[in-house]
Amino acid sequence: MNGDEETEAIEAYDEARASNDESIPFVQAVREIEDESNDYN
Repeated sequence: MNGDEETEAIEAYDEARASNDESIPFVQAVREIEDESNDYN
C-alpha cells in the first residue's frame, strides 16, 4: 500500500467511525456480499 492509498484508507475509516451507521460483524458483511453476488449469477 503506498502513501496515497494508506491516507485514503485512514480517511475512509475515520469517516465510517464518525457516522452513526449500525455496525455489523465482518463475517456477516462478507456473507451478505456473497449472497448478493450469487443473486446475479
